[in-house]
Amino acid sequence: FFTYRDDWTGFQFGKENWSNYSLSLRMKFPADKKSRAEIYIRINDDNEGYRVEIKNYYHLTNISFYPPRNRLGGGNAPVKRNEWFQIQLIFSGNKLKFLHDGEVIDEFKDDKRTSGLAGVGSSSSICVDDIVVKPV
Repeated sequence: FFTYRDDWTGFQFGKENWSNYSLSLRMKFPADKKSRAEIYIRINDDNEGYRVEIKNYYHLTNISFYPPRNRLGGGNAPVKRNEWFQIQLIFSGNKLKFLHDGEVIDEFKDDKRTSGLAGVGSSSSICVDDIVVKPV
C-alpha cells in the first residue's frame, strides 16, 4: 500500500507472513537538497517493525525498531547526492544484516518481529530502482 503525508511518502509491499527474506534496491538522492529515506523490513500494517534510516546530509545510518524508536544499530555509509547506491537487508531468523554497496554496515540479532512487509519511504523525491525480494 501507498501512504502520503505533507512531509512523507512511502509504499509497502508483500505480506505480513513474510519472515526470512532479503530486500535489495538501488537508490539515488536528489543533488539539490537534504533528504531522508527509510527502508522497511518486517513491518506490519500499523507500521511497527524495523527501519533503516539513511540521510544524504551526513554519512551515518540508523537501524531502529518502531514504535517506539528503539535504536538497534547502524554505522557509516558513504551516501552521496545524485549517485546510485545499492542497499541490501537480509533478515533470517533473528539475524538482520545491512549492506551498502556490498559492504556490511551492521548486523545484529533481534526478535521483536518475526515477519512482515517490506517497503521504502522518503521525506522528499528520491529515485528507487531494481527492487528485488528473495526468500532466504
